[in-house]
Amino acid sequence: MAIPLLVARHRLSRVAVVLATAPVVFALVLAATVAYEPWWGRFFVFPVALAAASAGVFLRTRALAWGVVAVAVTTLALSLRANEEKPLAVWGEPRWEVQTRVGPRNGEVGAIRFAEQSIPPRARVGLAVRWLDWSYPFFGRRLERAVRFVPSTTSARRDLGWLVVAPTKGVPGAGWALVFRAQDGWRVFASRFRHDPGS
Repeated sequence: MAIPLLVARHRLSRVAVVLATAPVVFALVLAATVAYEPWWGRFFVFPVALAAASAGVFLRTRALAWGVVAVAVTTLALSLRANEEKPLAVWGEPRWEVQTRVGPRNGEVGAIRFAEQSIPPRARVGLAVRWLDWSYPFFGRRLERAVRFVPSTTSARRDLGWLVVAPTKGVPGAGWALVFRAQDGWRVFASRFRHDPGS
């Protein structure tokens, strides 16, 4: 509503109008060209940045500036309240539980929990996982773990201390001890030769 008002009063240039309407235009283009996916929201970062470039115009009029602040504060409060991935109730919960709140829905949750609770922060971890499986929780709270993706359990290197294995990836050879197994086949192995730095 504010943009047409400013255009009518000749207080908003054409460039500023294009920048300010970038999120709306991008939403229309996205809706017309691709199917809905819940993670498409990340693509709005660039159009929102373009719109923010024209936000200084709204600071010229005190009423518009306070209106923008009111909308922003309301949006922030509603976003925090309605965020199903990080609702207010999760603060204080274990990290592994917060990370897996919206997925995955299989034994990988148990492997992530085991890694969080039992694998040292600076360990060397191999991941024999599939392309859709989650990997980021295994890097640790401060990304201190050295994580390597291994195409199969037979290619796991001796310098790895731990090996997380998806159900279809097979069993590693000698030198590995099974320390966790989920019902659907997710497993974690510990190397019998491991030395975890900083553990």
